[in-house]
Amino acid sequence: MNPTSSRRQILTQGAALLGATSSGLLVPQSALAQSGKIRVGFMLPYTGTFAQLGVAIENGVRMAINEQGGKLGGREIEWFKVDDESEP
Repeated sequence: MNPTSSRRQILTQGAALLGATSSGLLVPQSALAQSGKIRVGFMLPYTGTFAQLGVAIENGVRMAINEQGGKLGGREIEWFKVDDESEP
């Protein structure tokens, strides 16, 4: 293994570890103690030219959260979405 790929591998693993450990630090303790659902919304293009992009973004976020147990801060998620129709 050459030094460049070894360094890249160490940096990648370090960034992944930092991201995994800091995700729990970003949720305030008051949010962890609350009950009820967290509302997560998407304002993305679901119609028009960029509709597939909006669906892909939503699916990616949902998949990432499902891989982590399907909850944020130990709370269930209530999903909602708004179609921005690709207009600024």
